[in-house]
Amino acid sequence: NNNNNKTKKKSLISYPLGFTGTPTAPEIICISLGKKNGVLLFNNIVIGETRFGRILGAIVKPTIEVLSVFQYKGYSWAIFLWVIADYLALLMNRIITRFSK
Repeated sequence: NNNNNKTKKKSLISYPLGFTGTPTAPEIICISLGKKNGVLLFNNIVIGETRFGRILGAIVKPTIEVLSVFQYKGYSWAIFLWVIADYLALLMNRIITRFSK
């Protein structure tokens, strides 16, 4: 944690390598194409070329929007879910980065 390092006068960790353990941070993009259709991108991997992928994209976008609002309002369950989602994104990023070499 850079805040602890700064107060202890230790060197700061680099981003994204020091934080994610990979040379890139996870990039998640969700594009709505209507109520029952959407495209989800994770680190330039398109998830939406199949019917399941398009439905998943349509579900993820409103979920992100609602979760963001409740997190901003301070609901602990939303903050917890967002932390879990961040952890899963970092884990997926590490796995994809490791196998793409």
